[in-house]
Amino acid sequence: QPQTDLMNRVVFDTLVNFDVEKKEIVPGLAESWTQIDPLTWEFKLRKDVKFHNDDPFDADDVVYSTKYVMDPEARFRFKEQRFGHLAGVEKIDQYTVRIKTKVPVAAFLARLTTQLSILPSRVHSKLADKAVFGRAPIGTGPYKATMVDSNKGVTLVKNANFKHGNVGQPAGKIGNGRVFC
Repeated sequence: QPQTDLMNRVVFDTLVNFDVEKKEIVPGLAESWTQIDPLTWEFKLRKDVKFHNDDPFDADDVVYSTKYVMDPEARFRFKEQRFGHLAGVEKIDQYTVRIKTKVPVAAFLARLTTQLSILPSRVHSKLADKAVFGRAPIGTGPYKATMVDSNKGVTLVKNANFKHGNVGQPAGKIGNGRVFC
């Protein structure tokens, strides 16, 4: 759904972004990456990122988010098309992860710019009903969702702590109280 995509891009971050001006993949939550072999990518993560609830971001969140989208029990639209190529994820250290694919995927980094929103593992993993998370989402993006109401829409406020400086994910420009339906 377009509303979900809009919310994902402003509330959550991805490992990499796409710079439309330069037409290239640029850092996101990952400050750098290396393709180790045709099936394995290693990402060095930013150390200066916090979630909207002030929890620190690290490799555990990337591992959790990747395993969550791969979990056969997790159900959402277009799951196989978006994540069926993933084979696994491994934490190397607190700020390094490796993601493996089942086959070589030429557009792997491009897919990561939109398809793997990073969730706060300390919060999301504890929820018995994962759908509840959508009513009070916590991300690392330029905006925080302060109200999600199916009748009134979504109220977003600028995340004052967003200081990534990512070209593909600029800081929020709108202050408080904007509603998107």
